[in-house]
Amino acid sequence: MSLVAFVAGRSPGLTTAVHAIATAWPAHRRAIVAEVDPAGGTLAARFDLAPQPGLTDLAAAGRRGLDPDTVLRHCRRLASGTIALVAPVSPERVTSALAVLGSVLGEALDSIPGTDVLADCGRIERRSPAMELVHGAPYVVLVVTPSLEGVAYAQARMEALSIPAGRLALLTVGERPYPPDEVGRALQLPVVGALAWDPAGAAQLNSGKAPRRSELRRTATVIARELCGFLPALGPHGEGAVPESDPDAEPYASGMVVTYPSRR
Repeated sequence: MSLVAFVAGRSPGLTTAVHAIATAWPAHRRAIVAEVDPAGGTLAARFDLAPQPGLTDLAAAGRRGLDPDTVLRHCRRLASGTIALVAPVSPERVTSALAVLGSVLGEALDSIPGTDVLADCGRIERRSPAMELVHGAPYVVLVVTPSLEGVAYAQARMEALSIPAGRLALLTVGERPYPPDEVGRALQLPVVGALAWDPAGAAQLNSGKAPRRSELRRTATVIARELCGFLPALGPHGEGAVPESDPDAEPYASGMVVTYPSRR
């Protein structure tokens, strides 16, 4: 269905933010988290999983081309229930995998039937090997801490993104000291919302339990709905939905491009 690339200014906890939004994704649309942060993955270590299968194995399998089924076979189900393509903790191995896969990774992630892929692409860096995927993604979300330092860091790196207007939106982590709309005006970006700064909720999520009653869960649900409002809708007869032959059970180891409309 759709690939949404998440990049960070100097905002901490990008992986947790993407994971939280994925757990709150509307039930009629399957979501997968893809770790492509060149600084290294965290989900496998966080949930005490072996790094295989994952991004590095996918790179080996995709040397002669990559299709959605191959991507799915390299995904894992986390304890929270989220499906994820996990990356190794080693930056060198992630960088090597991204170099091998190149543009075909983004193309494959953007074409999995009935599936929206939320890609954790790490910090904005002009030479980041994840930038090829970011530049090719139809939707990009910039995650920023709403502080003077956070906004200044994002402003200094906006040129590296080179994302045309209409494809880039803003998400803040917290609403202090500056509200999201004020940060959006400073960066001249539409705002999809603010994810709560909720250490207790994040700890619950990262322990393998999706937070049911927390500010993190509440705000992640609002943001997930807002983002889905920008994505291609399922067809009138369910086109784009997860096929009935795929019950979302165990294809995992134990697109149409639409610009963001301005809503503000």
